[in-house]
Amino acid sequence: MKVINKHSSDYSYEEGLNMYIDNDGNFLSEDMLPEDMQKELRMERMADYESEAERNMAEAENKYYNKIRNAYLAGDKEGILEYANYCLDNECEYKACDDKKVRKEFIEVIEKAAKLGHIRSIENLTLAYYHGDEDYFRPNLNKFLYWAKRGEKSNDPEFLSSLGDIYLVVYNNRDEDKYAQKAIDIYIRAAELGSVEAM
Repeated sequence: MKVINKHSSDYSYEEGLNMYIDNDGNFLSEDMLPEDMQKELRMERMADYESEAERNMAEAENKYYNKIRNAYLAGDKEGILEYANYCLDNECEYKACDDKKVRKEFIEVIEKAAKLGHIRSIENLTLAYYHGDEDYFRPNLNKFLYWAKRGEKSNDPEFLSSLGDIYLVVYNNRDEDKYAQKAIDIYIRAAELGSVEAM
């Protein structure tokens, strides 16, 4: 039996299967095809499943994004915190975004969440105002110190170890003993939480 393949890769698995006919013009089921053609169809079926899964995931993420963003815009506390987590989880995406309004909103979300005591946002602002970021923040010592004081309550040993390092730099630059003491206190806390660097 001769098999004529009128199939194109632009078609889905189901559409592709309907394009296999024999020399009498009869449609062939998958199991009637030669093994190489069956293999090709199986690969296309898998690609279709993967594409559909990706579409469904993108739709679900878009729905979730709109839900938490609308809650944030409505001033809902939980919405602000959840949206801040989303922004921090997708920070690279926001940094790559050309839309200045979107980037401005990202900063506003983080700052509002930080004012509500959201520790991840506080950690983010502490490091951002110390190191600076060309797209978002200019280094600002006063703002760093403001957020760093709140960041001392963090339970993240890596963040605390970094904060101790920064306090030492501030101590060296300002020659104020209180920052050396802060660094020591922070290192002790970070070490107790398991930071090898702080130890």
